[in-house]
Amino acid sequence: MNLELLFTIANSTAVIGWLILAILNDHPLTKKIILNGIITALAIFYAFLLIYSSGVASAGNMFSLEGVVTIFSHPIIALLGWVHYLAFDLAIGLFITFNAAKHGINRFLMLPVLFLTLFYGPFGFLVYLIILAIKQKTPMPTFF
Repeated sequence: MNLELLFTIANSTAVIGWLILAILNDHPLTKKIILNGIITALAIFYAFLLIYSSGVASAGNMFSLEGVVTIFSHPIIALLGWVHYLAFDLAIGLFITFNAAKHGINRFLMLPVLFLTLFYGPFGFLVYLIILAIKQKTPMPTFF
């Protein structure tokens, strides 16, 4: 199995999703394309990698940083982890985009937030929380 090719396909697929979010923003088709298409495809790919990598032995564990580094030192496991990031960060980007539209936050203000979420996941989400709190004039914003 060519892991480099699979990595490139997964990355390219996620980038398409981010471009759709940035360009089509809160268009009704955006949610369908990204959630039902791209994120679902990444989830299926993740499930395939999870099953495929189940035979990979690792001396690592999730109870220490050294253990986690050991787990992710195997290329198939690193790819598995990367697809996890791609899918979840895109899902958060989708949530941010539609939640911002619901709360009347300017779509152009969301472009830097989407950029931060793409590259720094939780930090982008934190910036969105701050923007939403300012918009709602409350320290604890409500999403729904």
